Amino acid sequence: MNRNLLHFAMLAVMTIAFGGCASLSPMEEAQKQFEEFQETRPPAAAVETGDAKIDNISHASAELYGFTIRYLDEYIAAADNRKEYLGFIAEVEYLMKNKNISREAAYEEVRKACMAEAPEIWPKVVEGYNAVNALEPENKLNELLPLVPRAAQIVADASSLQSSLLGFDAAIINKLSAVKSVLVQAKFSGKALDFLVRQYQLNQEAKAFMADAQAE
Repeated sequence: MNRNLLHFAMLAVMTIAFGGCASLSPMEEAQKQFEEFQETRPPAAAVETGDAKIDNISHASAELYGFTIRYLDEYIAAADNRKEYLGFIAEVEYLMKNKNISREAAYEEVRKACMAEAPEIWPKVVEGYNAVNALEPENKLNELLPLVPRAAQIVADASSLQSSLLGFDAAIINKLSAVKSVLVQAKFSGKALDFLVRQYQLNQEAKAFMADAQAE
């Protein structure tokens, strides 16, 4: 078994060396990002400055952030105690990229490694897949995809405003601080939405394989 599949099978939380440089395994990267979305969230409230342009963008960002957190918490509730599923998906993506093999071949390789080294993990993979699939990924994608450009537009608008604010008086500094808060919030929303879209897409990609695997 290669060292990445070994990381998956053992569910190790450790650092491994690639070419002498410290790096995380695909599973660890997936879990790290998942945990960041749980633990490093910006404030939810809109900021109020009295400047109509800033306040309008701030309210738009806060509204989008509220939608994003609702979708994110729903996904986290389904996958939080089933991180083996996240590891499985991450390892498949890693093998496809680095071994230049098909998705189906990567699914089978990771599954075989899991069954050989730590068969008790496979039921948690299946459980995680089913929990996410129960959220109806196709419908979720239809709801999430239109939000992605909204996040990008808010970031663009806030960045433009930030560049236009010149000076060092208290009013300008207050506005710059408010715009920075909007940017942090909107960038979080954009990153989380990208994550959710990709996770639901990957769940759909696994549909046929998981159906066959569960039918055996």
